[in-house]
Amino acid sequence: MTEFEKAHVFCLSLIPGDQDTTGCARLVASLACFRYIAGMPPTRSRDFRRAFTLLEIVLVLALLVMILSVGVPSLRGQLSRKRLQDSFSRFDTLAIEAQKRSVNDHESYVLAWQKDGSIRVYPVAWDAAQRRTREPAAVWVPNGSDERYTLVRADALTDHPSAEWTFWPSGNCEPVTVKYQGSAGTWEARYNALSARGTLLTFLAR
Repeated sequence: MTEFEKAHVFCLSLIPGDQDTTGCARLVASLACFRYIAGMPPTRSRDFRRAFTLLEIVLVLALLVMILSVGVPSLRGQLSRKRLQDSFSRFDTLAIEAQKRSVNDHESYVLAWQKDGSIRVYPVAWDAAQRRTREPAAVWVPNGSDERYTLVRADALTDHPSAEWTFWPSGNCEPVTVKYQGSAGTWEARYNALSARGTLLTFLAR
């Protein structure tokens, strides 16, 4: 058997068994044979690495951009709503604390808004000197400097050092509206005089 025939048989053996070894398959084997004789290693016709085309890469990137454009704002909105809900829950907890103290101590308490944005819980009987020198029953500070809680009622004097919200030993309180404004959004809640519980009137997340 000549060198060419040996190479031809060898190249035919490289063709998968399920392929027909006549016609085009023999032509491929013959071409591979010449490559073998010329010193070039034969390769299987199906043995290659498929690379991504530029069009496929562009389509994948466009799809990712579309997903991010929809997902990121949605996630940001969910986080803002969560922070806004937390701000209402924290303030509502403070109102409940003042109500419990007034009932348990059989003494009226007030939530007093301070110039620095904090809210302090004092017995109504304390005068200005006692409020300056004695420790308040509770001190509540907003989470951030951009948070602002505003007490809204007919006689709330916002230009004075503090606006006050009174809770009585009976468990009742003055009916007021509290407004919140912060980086997460705004809300407005009305507090019932009988239950001292807040009901959200508006809730707008950013």
